[in-house]
Amino acid sequence: MGERFYPLPWSLLTYDAEKDGYVVPLTRAEIEKGQAVEDREIADEIQWREAVDAYYHAAPYWLSPRATL
Repeated sequence: MGERFYPLPWSLLTYDAEKDGYVVPLTRAEIEKGQAVEDREIADEIQWREAVDAYYHAAPYWLSPRATL
């Protein structure tokens, strides 16, 4: 998706063995409207991660029912 980094909540990722990768239930346009940065350095990671989760209406990964220890 170009030179930008578009993080997604872990709860949106589903592994597809046939594609040998993760898929998400989003269009490219939906992802491009979300939070993005030009590099992977984030000043306030907690606040930024909360904004990403809020945009995608996702629970933090540590509260997700799919999370495993």
